[in-house]
Amino acid sequence: MASFLVWIGGAELRSIRLEARPSVGDPSPSAGGRLGPTAKGIASVLLNPGAWVFFAATASAVMAKATSDGGTGAALAAALAMAVGVSCSDLAFTVLGSGGRRLFGDGGLLWIRTGLAVLLVVIGAAFVVQGIGGRSP
Repeated sequence: MASFLVWIGGAELRSIRLEARPSVGDPSPSAGGRLGPTAKGIASVLLNPGAWVFFAATASAVMAKATSDGGTGAALAAALAMAVGVSCSDLAFTVLGSGGRRLFGDGGLLWIRTGLAVLLVVIGAAFVVQGIGGRSP
């Protein structure tokens, strides 16, 4: 999963570089092969290491406690509450992010995209190095 962070950050940096090139009117040869924003978002959510660590550690303990205290119904209610909470959080960040161009302009948005992409690469590389070294984060 750490290498996915490096890959998605690198793909975004490449996308930024390709967008900066002057266009001649023809779409770039790699435009059809790139992941669109929806596919990137889905992959980021599914492959998010933080979410899997949360589900393996905290959520499993909450589910076990809810099951032992209230049975299957309580466990399903806890799972639904966690899913709604995560969805509301994602929705809030999506709504905030969708106004980025109006708030920061094209130049500011370019700096933000570049900074976040570099940050993803750095975090992913740090996780890869820790994984190779056998240290836990």
